[in-house]
Amino acid sequence: MLKIKDLSNVIAMAQENNFDEHVFYNPINHSIELAFTYDRMDEDLVFEEKDGLIEVVVRPFGRDMFHAFFETIEHPKVRAMFFERFHGTGKYRRVKDLFPRYHLLEEFYEFKNQYEQRIAKQWCENHNISYIDENGKNVSVSSLKR
Repeated sequence: MLKIKDLSNVIAMAQENNFDEHVFYNPINHSIELAFTYDRMDEDLVFEEKDGLIEVVVRPFGRDMFHAFFETIEHPKVRAMFFERFHGTGKYRRVKDLFPRYHLLEEFYEFKNQYEQRIAKQWCENHNISYIDENGKNVSVSSLKR
């Protein structure tokens, strides 16, 4: 069974994905497989259908995740300052560099981890894939849809 932590790590990777990389989930052996564009050039290979592989694609969520994290900041002026600085080229690095100054670095990484796990769980539910959650519990997607 797929471990949700493994999938959330893959989803985090996919956010920084190069255009020539494609990530697939193999429901037969519950593995994550990486393929490159040159692997897909053979017209006879259609990965989405070959051996039942499911491409791991999620809509980019970095901006939404950062905004959601900013909303958790208790001090209104600090929260407003993060929203104000989060624009233009280098916005992610600019605000991440400020986290230690405001003692938010650990909180950010915990928030990011939970955010990515929620996306991974949603992906599993959307594709009817049962998984092992972060607590080691088997979650049957079919039982969630009742």
